[in-house]
Amino acid sequence: MTDSQPAVDDAADRHVDLDVVIAEIYDAVAQRRASGELPADLEAELDAEFANYAPSAVSGDSLSGVLGQADKAVSIDVDPPTAGRFPAGPVKKSVRKLTYWYMQYVANQVTAFGSATVRALRMLDRRVAAVEQATPGASRSIASTLETIDPVPLPDGTAEAIAEQLRGTKGRVLCAECGSGDLLRHLTQAGVDAYGAEPRRRLLAQALRDGLEIRPEGAAEHLAAMVPGALAGLVLTGIDIKPTGAQMQLAELASRAVAIGGCLVVLGVQPEAWAASVPVVVADLAPGRPLHPETWASVLSARGFEVTAVLDVAVAPEAPGYAVIARRH
Repeated sequence: MTDSQPAVDDAADRHVDLDVVIAEIYDAVAQRRASGELPADLEAELDAEFANYAPSAVSGDSLSGVLGQADKAVSIDVDPPTAGRFPAGPVKKSVRKLTYWYMQYVANQVTAFGSATVRALRMLDRRVAAVEQATPGASRSIASTLETIDPVPLPDGTAEAIAEQLRGTKGRVLCAECGSGDLLRHLTQAGVDAYGAEPRRRLLAQALRDGLEIRPEGAAEHLAAMVPGALAGLVLTGIDIKPTGAQMQLAELASRAVAIGGCLVVLGVQPEAWAASVPVVVADLAPGRPLHPETWASVLSARGFEVTAVLDVAVAPEAPGYAVIARRH
């Protein structure tokens, strides 16, 4: 019994939390990119090399890159190899000669269809690119720029006020897009069965080391995958710069995910103070703007929630905000 104990301890020491490792890698890359140690052109070269050799299913979300691979594969070769380890070369050659005319006929039609399809998709790609350039909410370039900016830490007083609203909740509570986990930490310390969702992995290293449960997903992505009524509580943060359509989508998903009697908290900044409370880059590039608490009350009431309170809280130092508290009925 005693002799086997060190082996158990060694096994525990060898345990590696892969989520923490991945978060630390993302954090290290972000720090090196910010310091200039990791040139942007190096990342672009590595991405290009990876896309050149990787299958299309893992080469990212670039439509033009996938179409390039489809363009290379659109032509069908009807001249199969006849060499092999077994002495059947003459038979293979005879079969090839006998079926060549038929295979060529089929291949010409399939190749023509594939070429037309790729051309049509390239036209669609150009039009989608034009929409992305004209629509901030659809632009991947703007989204990637905003993702590099760390969220402003939530004041302790605001986190405690939200934790007080959720104290005693029976069931799981999701803190959506929780950033580095400051609010989530307050909720767990208050005895709430809370976990987080945050797509920016570079923010998660310290929170995961502290034992907080955070899924590397965006709010909409995570809520859409849930069964109805899975949550006893939901806190929506970081929604001020989302397009209006995305904000309405989150309200719809919240009405589906929060159980009857569950609590929803929408944390936002007052529109009049928003531009002064966020970094200049965020204010200039944000694809959306914050809504007034009265607007959230109207939106949530139409989706099965009863607004019970609107708290005046700060979402950043000297940044007046609000927390809309609503119950699912």
